[in-house]
Amino acid sequence: MPRIKKSATKKRATRAKGRAVAKTKATSRRRTATKKKTAARGRPAATKKKRSPAAAKKKAAAAKRKAAAARKKAAAAARKKATQRNRELVAKLRETIKTVRADLKVVRDKAKEEAQHLKSELSAALKRESALIKMGESRAKAMLAAGERWEKRQLAKIKRAASGKKRRRRSSAA
Repeated sequence: MPRIKKSATKKRATRAKGRAVAKTKATSRRRTATKKKTAARGRPAATKKKRSPAAAKKKAAAAKRKAAAARKKAAAAARKKATQRNRELVAKLRETIKTVRADLKVVRDKAKEEAQHLKSELSAALKRESALIKMGESRAKAMLAAGERWEKRQLAKIKRAASGKKRRRRSSAA
């Protein structure tokens, strides 16, 4: 038995396959025409050949994978968009915090300055008050001393008038 080359068998197989495909195309055309004719006559049309359950399962699995990939892609896009939005919001908040801190610093500095001013005014007022108190006390003491001196003089005058004696004046020769 002569040996057959592999390339020759492949050619035959592809030719045979091509012929089979051509036959199925031709038959499917005929079936379509038949379907139309039978449907027009009122007869039930021939049903389409069902696929094998394995092919249907493969197709369903592929569709599931495709849908899952689409969902995954959409979720990733949504996450990316959310993170971008969050970054923008965080940047905006940081800027706002920065301005608020600057404003608070200005207010705090003004408050410190005003407190310092009020402290200096208070110390000046306290000094004035203590000076006025001292002055009032010294005036009161002086008035009291003057009143006591006047009282002594008046008592001395009254005593002199009551005693009836006149003092001798010292002589200027002594």
